[in-house]
Amino acid sequence: MPIFTENNRVEKGLSFMLFGGYKLNIPLPPLPEQRRIAEILSAVDRKLELERRRKEKLERVKKGLMNELLTGRKRIQAE
Repeated sequence: MPIFTENNRVEKGLSFMLFGGYKLNIPLPPLPEQRRIAEILSAVDRKLELERRRKEKLERVKKGLMNELLTGRKRIQAE
């Protein structure tokens, strides 16, 4: 749906009707910019997934160590 900017340029965008009869126009950036934004968000998603896996691995290690300490299989030296 076309949206008119302050300079009376026509841009592609989204338009929503809100409660009270207000219209919300959201202009869309040009396609190359949208693609670059998508690349950045994909990179962030990949990083978050790696961090989630790392956290899960650390939680498994912690659980194993706690089990060894609590069952007495591993002893620590008190100073």
